[in-house]
Amino acid sequence: MYAEYGPQGFVPIVYHISDALANQWSNQRMSYYGVNATPWTCIDGVRVGNYNYSGLKPFVQSRYSTDRPMTINVTAVYNKTTQMMKITTTVKLTSDIADGSWYIRPFVTENSVNGSYNYVLRQMDSSELTIRSTNQEQKYEWEFQPGGWTIENLMAGAFVQNDSEKFTTYNIYQGALVTSITITNDVATTSFGIIKAMLR
Repeated sequence: MYAEYGPQGFVPIVYHISDALANQWSNQRMSYYGVNATPWTCIDGVRVGNYNYSGLKPFVQSRYSTDRPMTINVTAVYNKTTQMMKITTTVKLTSDIADGSWYIRPFVTENSVNGSYNYVLRQMDSSELTIRSTNQEQKYEWEFQPGGWTIENLMAGAFVQNDSEKFTTYNIYQGALVTSITITNDVATTSFGIIKAMLR
């Protein structure tokens, strides 16, 4: 599915549970969705019962015809010197949204884990989305230290959910994906601007 639609049209996340790749964030998502068996497949937060390509494709196509009330832009930068990663998510509303418990959920996934597992959720965060009116914009920066992952195999993204709909639709209103992490180094600055990159 990802191969057909690409990062501009399909954002894959695999939540592992009850195995060596499970973590506190995948377990939180399992609890959020009420997962009680696997496989468990959701398209835009809505559970679907078909797990093969031909079964899933109609659900993906139906979501393409759904109006989206916002846009999302995501950037991801890893600093080799500080060993910190910063994911910046910017949400801009293209129409008004109703009151509720809206959240931005940035995440990091890893490909080729143990040589075979892709889109594995490594870490996730959550921040309240407080804007409600058309053209309003909100930025959220999430900084953390990755835990022994292969940086070149990471992807980062974010999506928006309204937790007021929890246990009913679980709808994801918009998502975005960055397929490669920008790798940089510390930069020393003065009032005159950048003067030296401290390469190590």
